[in-house]
Amino acid sequence: MIILEEDRTIILHTPKCAGKALRKAFAGMTSETEQWDWSYLRSTGEWVDRAHVPLSVLRQMPEWEKFSTWTFIAVVRDPRARLVSSLREHLLQHREKDPLAVLDRLDETRICHDPRYIHFIPQHRFSHIGNKRYADFIVRTESLAADLRAVGTLCRFGKHFFDAVDRIMKAPESRESGTAPDIAERITACLARFYIRDYALFGYAMPDFSGKLPGWFSGLLTDPLCWPEWSGYGYTEAAYDRFRRGVERDAMLNALLRENRTLRSQCEALRTGQMTA
Repeated sequence: MIILEEDRTIILHTPKCAGKALRKAFAGMTSETEQWDWSYLRSTGEWVDRAHVPLSVLRQMPEWEKFSTWTFIAVVRDPRARLVSSLREHLLQHREKDPLAVLDRLDETRICHDPRYIHFIPQHRFSHIGNKRYADFIVRTESLAADLRAVGTLCRFGKHFFDAVDRIMKAPESRESGTAPDIAERITACLARFYIRDYALFGYAMPDFSGKLPGWFSGLLTDPLCWPEWSGYGYTEAAYDRFRRGVERDAMLNALLRENRTLRSQCEALRTGQMTA
């Protein structure tokens, strides 16, 4: 988590979703209580990666009390690009060389409860608990700076927040070129088994999963509260669009226009003052 005390905001660090870029940009602004590495959480009886805390774990931690009064932002990414990046990260961290062996080991228990596989955890676990969304805003890695500026404008964050956003470096695009056909096929199968809900909730174009969707029991393991919704996932409204439509969209645009007018006035005053002097 990235805890911004001054703005009363927490950016939930979804693994492989520009976390390093965010931490670098907001360096010096984050709370000193931020923790790293693994720790044993007595309230749940499990080991957790303190850098990447899904909501099911966060609700057992003191930071959960801030949900009613603070702003929470979750960052998401195209599921396929994220899975490819997660696989590379796992191979690097654990000094493994066989990506197929790693993909074969993936199951619901490992990706949801084993901190060694934290990079594979579904993204919606950082924004939702069951069917309920808790994150106030969901921003995309692909348009991270622009999305954060929109959130900052809506929430009236201070200049320091926008300065940090300006420091965010664009993450290199994840390339799958050169991937062996058998690995690419296995990646698609994993996407269908573990990440179909990420596609639905966050509005990314869903691949053709013909013949790859999980069966009834596997579907329950992956998404126990949403089995009746599997057939309708193609029509689910993306949570990502929440603050870009209707009243909230108009409020964002109006706030941006007001900010633009204010900045223009300040620049004109500075220019005039310099010329007068």
